[in-house]
Amino acid sequence: MITPRLLGFLMTGAALGVATVGAQNPSATSGSLTLAGVVRVDDGSHTPLGGAVVTLSGAELPRSKAAITDVNGRFAFERLPAGRFTLNATKAPYLTMAYGAKAPGRLGTPVTLPRTENNDIVITLPPGGVITGTVRDSAGRVLPDVHVSIFRTPSWQSPVNSMTTDDRGMYRFFGLTPGSYIVGGLIESVGVSSIDVPTTAEIDRRFAEWDRAGGGAPASTVPKSASAVRPAVYGQAATFYPGTVDAREAAPIALAAGDERVADFVVSPVSVVQIEGRIGTGDGSPLPVIAFALETDGPSALDTYNTTVRVRPTPANGRFLITGVPPGHYNLKVVAQAGRSATAAPTWASAELSVSDRDVTGLNLILHSAVHVSGRVVVDAGTAAATSLPSAMRVTLNSGDGQTRRLLTYGMPRLSVNAAVGADDKFDLTGLVPGNWTFSLNGAGSLWLRSAIADGRDAADVPLQITDSDIRGMTVTLASAGAQLSGALQTWDKEPATDFTIVVLTTDRGLWRSAARRIRSTRPATDGQFHIDNLPSGEYFIAALTDAEPDDLADPAFLESLAPSAIKLTLGEGERRIQNLTVKAR
Repeated sequence: MITPRLLGFLMTGAALGVATVGAQNPSATSGSLTLAGVVRVDDGSHTPLGGAVVTLSGAELPRSKAAITDVNGRFAFERLPAGRFTLNATKAPYLTMAYGAKAPGRLGTPVTLPRTENNDIVITLPPGGVITGTVRDSAGRVLPDVHVSIFRTPSWQSPVNSMTTDDRGMYRFFGLTPGSYIVGGLIESVGVSSIDVPTTAEIDRRFAEWDRAGGGAPASTVPKSASAVRPAVYGQAATFYPGTVDAREAAPIALAAGDERVADFVVSPVSVVQIEGRIGTGDGSPLPVIAFALETDGPSALDTYNTTVRVRPTPANGRFLITGVPPGHYNLKVVAQAGRSATAAPTWASAELSVSDRDVTGLNLILHSAVHVSGRVVVDAGTAAATSLPSAMRVTLNSGDGQTRRLLTYGMPRLSVNAAVGADDKFDLTGLVPGNWTFSLNGAGSLWLRSAIADGRDAADVPLQITDSDIRGMTVTLASAGAQLSGALQTWDKEPATDFTIVVLTTDRGLWRSAARRIRSTRPATDGQFHIDNLPSGEYFIAALTDAEPDDLADPAFLESLAPSAIKLTLGEGERRIQNLTVKAR
């Protein structure tokens, strides 16, 4: 979504402060040994903040250094080598800040010694935000021991924090950075798979039947209507503020530094249904050991507490029953192991389901053979750092794209598959089912992953799309390092332009996605110098901004807005490119 700040840029070209970029000559640096400063409260008073922890880190140090500010908020680091350093300060309940950062969570300005004045470092810590509220049931009673989680949007897969409500039904999250959040809660496990929630009319009906039976007849003797259907069943499900079980309908809570927002909501049992079906092998052979996963999109943490969703294992005829499923859109995955051996070839089946308030019946799933992905790892011929591959390397594929939560995991569905790289530099991943899988390589030592090409696509840039066909001949290429882009950012009058963020992004819009390795940002140091390491070769945009939020680099609309004010450059394999820049705010 385009923020008002970005919208101003799109309309006027001035509100965002995007800079005009041009070429310029490099400059030299020198050294110093002492760095000191003060930490203050960013609340308008600028009160010195004692007891804050200031951390200094840099490539020239064997390990990070830390100092605690005195009663006047002062800190000092002595006997430092010349180099490039970053400074961060923290003290609860204030927000952690990097020196020179525009806001919490933003990139800071690296300090270059000796070009920096030694005693003028000022770091200001803003107060953290608070989201608090009371959780009640549908009758208005407060609910203690409800598991409540808070998520940052739009990347809200993992919770920022979690807690349980106290005896007053209250929760309180503090020290939150500015942004947008959603809050959800789930009643802690009560050890049941369904909950009886009769209405007042249902209770009256039962008493009337009891009276007609003479007040003492057992329930089994009370006549039932021949047209009776399965009664409504209730179970536990995560509920999101302001009161919905669908995470997509949750109301975001906007929070600025120091804000306190109240978010009361109701958590109560919801109507749940059952999914009934049959699993077949296609050729009529006996069923193997079955594992189930019921997946959907959205926050994952709350559902680890869900005890409502259950599955009855498949008997000899292949029938299965999943109970306690709340309304929603799901992907049911079935993974079958031919034997209990981990090396046995698995089979799979899956189905997309839309669950409302009615049971899903008659679902037929046929098991298919699992998929293999095989290939080899090579070292680039121009890499002098290694003549052979490191030992103990492993190739890993993880199911999903980071947006999946699982309401049910029964048995051991293979959600992560890995294989060792053999002495012949080859690997073979088995037991994969169709879907998106993210690629990673462990144990490569100092070597850099240049690419992982399969079916003409680079799995190091985009998830590997697996269908029902094997993938052979995947080529994973390692090199000593990727391309490096460095230079100096200066104003027209030759002064270091330290108040900008430099963004480098691929011109290939198909690669604009979250956590993309071809989209990077940095801040110039106090002498205006900047550098970005390990970029894959290709064509890039480079732009200088007065501000950029952490989530901006995952927003295609934001990235698109940078193109008109950016310059293009092409990086070759392993190239060391110096691109000095001049900026002029418009």
